[in-house]
Amino acid sequence: MGRFPLESVFHLPTIVPGDVADPTCTAIRKMVYDNYLTPLYFKEYKNTLDGRFGLNSLHMAAKPVRNLEDLKGKIIGFGGG
Repeated sequence: MGRFPLESVFHLPTIVPGDVADPTCTAIRKMVYDNYLTPLYFKEYKNTLDGRFGLNSLHMAAKPVRNLEDLKGKIIGFGGG
C-alpha cells in the first residue's frame, strides 16, 4: 500500500464506470496504464494483471449477507492500493 499512489485511484468505488466485463471500463484502465502508470511505475516490470474485481462484492466467513440487518454489529474492512 502506498507504493504506487496514482494506481490507487482504481480502488475508489465508482471512479471508473462499469464492472469487470464492461468494455468501457477495460478501455479506460488500459489507456491509463499504457500512457501514465506503466511509464511512471512499471517500466522495469512486466504487468501481468491490471484488472479489477466485481463491484458490490461482500464475502463473510460464517453468515451470508442478504440485507443491511445482517451487517448489524459487524466490522467491515477492505484492502486497497
